[in-house]
Amino acid sequence: RITGNRSSWKEVLSVYAVKVSMDPKDPQEVVSFTETKALQLKEVYWEMNDIQYEVSEETNNKQSESEENEESEMIEILWIHRICKNYEEMMEIYGFEREQRDMVTELMDAGNENLWNEVDMGAIYVGIDLRWPLDGYTEVSSPFGYRTNPFTGELELHRGVDIPAPEGTPVHAAADGRVVIAGWNDSYGNYVKIDHGDGLMTLYAHNSALNVKVGQAVQQGDVIANVGSTGDSTGNHCHWEVEKDGEVMDVIDGKKYET
Repeated sequence: RITGNRSSWKEVLSVYAVKVSMDPKDPQEVVSFTETKALQLKEVYWEMNDIQYEVSEETNNKQSESEENEESEMIEILWIHRICKNYEEMMEIYGFEREQRDMVTELMDAGNENLWNEVDMGAIYVGIDLRWPLDGYTEVSSPFGYRTNPFTGELELHRGVDIPAPEGTPVHAAADGRVVIAGWNDSYGNYVKIDHGDGLMTLYAHNSALNVKVGQAVQQGDVIANVGSTGDSTGNHCHWEVEKDGEVMDVIDGKKYET
């Protein structure tokens, strides 16, 4: 059993960038990446994401073969805990000075969200800037591309990316547009599709709840749904698709696939 979350790349990279570029003794450029800096980044990451474990014993009661008596057995459970520190804790640990603290706070400001979306997942150009649909959850559990369908066992194109997050997590519109679908599909479950104009569409699937209606105008960042596991889904996540001129796109590297 695994508990805990991970510090976001936004926090890790903000702390790393300030630690390296504003070091009072040896300031260095962040953009020129070297093996030494890679090690520094790893150190910051693991300082912010520690792993601890413990083993506990629990009693497991089960019915005996005669179905008259219950039998008890002790089972061992391995608990793996991810212990995460946020950027504020790291500023204390590293003893950041006032100027360094101000820079980290500026980098973490919501006004830089588009910048961090590009850093986290790579940028794709579709005529407008797209916003990552989930705040604080950038891990992709199943990427875009051909894969074995977990329900049919057949090889097929996975048309988007799966972003795991707890049930109820807000799902944000990637850009301004108008809702063209807000309803149920046996595969997508509760899903929303938005027309952003100029041939650009985005789709958000497997939601636990929908917060918009067909025909409704939305702005970038509006909460349009909540993460769930409806339809063909193996767990809580947002399935996010981007379509341009009738072709689905890989939001990571910008590749297009005809539908």
